[in-house]
Amino acid sequence: MIALLARRFMTVAFRLLGVSVVGFLILNLAPGGPLSLLAATGDMSQEDLTRLATQMGLNDSLPVQYARWLGQMLEGDWGRSYRDQLPVLEVIASRLANTPSLAPPAPASAVVVRPLARGS
Repeated sequence: MIALLARRFMTVAFRLLGVSVVGFLILNLAPGGPLSLLAATGDMSQEDLTRLATQMGLNDSLPVQYARWLGQMLEGDWGRSYRDQLPVLEVIASRLANTPSLAPPAPASAVVVRPLARGS
């Protein structure tokens, strides 16, 4: 029983690690990178963007950035939202209140939409 639990735990741990790598890569390999939102506003000069990239460690290699990001995630420091300029945990918590009201209608809408998608 303990061996089974250990195997399951390791499976979950590796899957979470894989999901975190994919999520990190999607965010960092997107066109323009993490600073593209700030650059699009036009309020920042190229010098400001370069200074900010250095401060945020975006000039480091991706493995170094990932290791730093994962360490901060595990410590509970999820950083700041580029869009809202608020701590990410606060942004998630503010939207978490909507989840209980949105979760029940989702399966019900799937039951209605599924037959329509099949053409029945």
